[in-house]
Amino acid sequence: YRDLSEWSTMMMAREWDVLIVSRFYQYLVLPTRARLRWYWMHDMPAGDHRFMQTMLGSFFQTDQVMPLSQFHQDAYIKGYREIAGIPAIAPLCWQTTNGVDLEMLRKYGTSARNPKRLIYASRPERGLLTLLADIWPRLLKEDSGLELVICGYNVGVERLPPEVQQIHAVANDLLRRSKNVRVLGSLTKAKYYEVLSSCAAMAYPCIFPEINFINGLESQGLGVPVITSDDFALKETISYEKVPGTPANIGYHAAFIEQTLKVLREPLYARKLMRAGREWVTTHYQWKQIAESWETRMREMFEARVKTHGRQICEGLLYDSD
Repeated sequence: YRDLSEWSTMMMAREWDVLIVSRFYQYLVLPTRARLRWYWMHDMPAGDHRFMQTMLGSFFQTDQVMPLSQFHQDAYIKGYREIAGIPAIAPLCWQTTNGVDLEMLRKYGTSARNPKRLIYASRPERGLLTLLADIWPRLLKEDSGLELVICGYNVGVERLPPEVQQIHAVANDLLRRSKNVRVLGSLTKAKYYEVLSSCAAMAYPCIFPEINFINGLESQGLGVPVITSDDFALKETISYEKVPGTPANIGYHAAFIEQTLKVLREPLYARKLMRAGREWVTTHYQWKQIAESWETRMREMFEARVKTHGRQICEGLLYDSD
């Protein structure tokens, strides 16, 4: 793994079998001595067609782009179809996923479970307003002993668009007026797993187009049931029942509250979700499994290249005295 700051010094001095560029597609257009070039995607496609065309133009020497879910891949294919009239990116796509480090989860996620504690562990603009304004007060009416802990990573409010800053301001006002809510801020992974494992459930009334939802994978891996929307990539990465639709749908809030209370009040049901989540993550989302799939894919691409371009490869090696 190399940081972008090292790029200028290693760009031509190093040689790779496979170069994987994470997020910053602009670096794919620079000259590199790599036999395969992969782009590891982490964002939704931008609404600006010029931006999308610029990204597509950077793929002229890219062998593969890797979206993190079927939802993520479909969004890019649709976006480029709207620009070019064809699924311009589809032939390059090979779907992968985020993963979890089960050993780290098991090492730090050892806290005693608090049966009345819920956690929200995402950015405020992704569903916190709905939780604080529409769901949490009604949950407290059902059980005044419930506790909500909130944490998430911080990128600095000054770097956010004005509309997102406004959401954060509204969230802060709601937090000041909300009962039984504790804000923990940004945590290390170890501390986060400690807190997460102490919770009875993760409450995430998601309005954001999640492309994978790694928090949900971690929560399932620790056996903490996830209560969230049946939309976006959550359809793929959360293995059990979800709340139909999103908070914009009629009846969503009531269904979210009903699902939450079911998890809190019915131990057999909660244990069913705990087992299902752990098995799902253990079977599909360990990093060692993802790394193995990447390596298999690399070998397949090299084998296909030798079969179809063997003569050109040999001529190139001879030409370069390699």
